[in-house]
Amino acid sequence: MTEPIGYINGRYGPAAEIALPIHDRGFLWGAVVTDRLRTFGRRPFRLAEHLQRFRRSCELARIPQPRPDTELTAVSERLVGESWAGQDLAVVWVATPGPTLIAYALPIDTARVAHVHRAGARLVTVPVGAATNPRIKHRSRLNWWIAAHEANARDPDADPLFLDSTTGHVLETPTANVLAVLDGVVTTPPTGTVLEGVSLGVVRELCQTHALPFAERTLTVAELERASEVLLTNTTYCIAGVSRVNDRPVPFPGPILHRLLDVWTELVGVNVRAAPES
Repeated sequence: MTEPIGYINGRYGPAAEIALPIHDRGFLWGAVVTDRLRTFGRRPFRLAEHLQRFRRSCELARIPQPRPDTELTAVSERLVGESWAGQDLAVVWVATPGPTLIAYALPIDTARVAHVHRAGARLVTVPVGAATNPRIKHRSRLNWWIAAHEANARDPDADPLFLDSTTGHVLETPTANVLAVLDGVVTTPPTGTVLEGVSLGVVRELCQTHALPFAERTLTVAELERASEVLLTNTTYCIAGVSRVNDRPVPFPGPILHRLLDVWTELVGVNVRAAPES
């Protein structure tokens, strides 16, 4: 891969040279909105949905983002075109009240993708208090940073699974939406309590078009522990299975995971199980 380029406030240049000035309110206040998409081949996947969520996050966070989607689309496509080296990419958008708008591309972490699909994810539950509107995809993540270290103290290979500190209900991980297969129904926490994941929307669509029951409702840790499968979905690895929640093994891999991986592969024309060639 050639040196990746980046974009900041209408200018292109080496991604490594892009930085927030120390007086930017994103730096001073931690007011940073972000979004992330990926490619399959050279094609950005669900670009329109990601830009829609990015704009909604900016509006909810009171962060200005005046550039039209046509411009953001053109920037994304240029970043992909000039960064492509035969390996799938992530494109990341960042907005602050500077106002600053940044975008950059980076290669998908193929080793991480392969490991998650091979071994399954491990989760450790950590209660978190309500802070920012969960519909905003942001980078004010100090509580997540602390939670990740608490989880790693218990299991160095685990990701934190956030629980509502008031109700104990299951929320999400720092990077993925959570689903549980309960009595044959693919079930996820209700909209409005977690980030409205674009990849979660793809799972919902695939379930509807392939006769897999899908539901939204509150979930408890006890239900995850008795689920026939626990799944994670995000931009990078699409959908993956969970092999352990706290100290309890979870059935992995399961038939619903295999079915969803098959139909997702059909959707994008790329084997989402396999790490792309570098």
